[in-house]
Amino acid sequence: MIFTEDLKQFIHVTSGSDEQLSLAVQMMEKFHQQNAQLRFGSYHFGPVVMRMYYLFNKPDEALQAYYNPKLDGFFDHLSAHVILFDLLFINGKYEEIIELYEKVKQKQLFFGKYPRSLMILLFASCYKIVWREMHESGLLPLRRAACYLGALALKQNSPHVALEIVSALSSQNFVLVRSIKACSFCALGRIEEVITILRSVLTFDAPNIPKQTFPVDVTLDELLFSEISITKPVNRNQSVLRAAFNGAEDTSNRNRSYNFFRRPGLSDMS
Repeated sequence: MIFTEDLKQFIHVTSGSDEQLSLAVQMMEKFHQQNAQLRFGSYHFGPVVMRMYYLFNKPDEALQAYYNPKLDGFFDHLSAHVILFDLLFINGKYEEIIELYEKVKQKQLFFGKYPRSLMILLFASCYKIVWREMHESGLLPLRRAACYLGALALKQNSPHVALEIVSALSSQNFVLVRSIKACSFCALGRIEEVITILRSVLTFDAPNIPKQTFPVDVTLDELLFSEISITKPVNRNQSVLRAAFNGAEDTSNRNRSYNFFRRPGLSDMS
């Protein structure tokens, strides 16, 4: 016979070793079996057990205990699922979160198919999976689409997500990308990075290249839904192009010109 206080004390004093975690599972199985016949109180052990796994960072063991048929119904508590989802997310087990959510949705444990406390981690897992697959395949979204997604993240009070989206774009010198990054840095309180962006725009000065700008009295929504204009080709000095093609410029000069036209502070923001 295992009483509530016995299991509660053992969970709180365990050291997280494999032997003690295995013993904890055996105690939970016996406790759950005897509770099916005669329930001792209304204490919910599901969240407490998941906090134990979270404390020792044991996502695989937590999943194994959750899917244990002898513990069916032991974790039927919203807090236990939130802790388990969070533990899986910080360990990069995004597919397991989606599979687990499907099971939760089928059981309808929390008075509905779509518990709001789990939707955030579910959407974050879907985002991580899609973004990881796109990076692995070498495919990145169009700049305009990524800017829409970044602006949506800003509206959802997730500036860190918006910053991650636009920072992955290959071209960082567009006004919309700069605006989203500046808004994200401001929301995160990273004023130094905002000053770096402004300084890079002000100090950029190169011949025959359009001067970079930064919106002052234009909102982010107006930039997003502005008409895409056709850019005019830049008139380059034909003598410079001919000299570069013929190899008249040595390597050192080309390196110096590359460093001169490079936007200052960009490497510090990546």
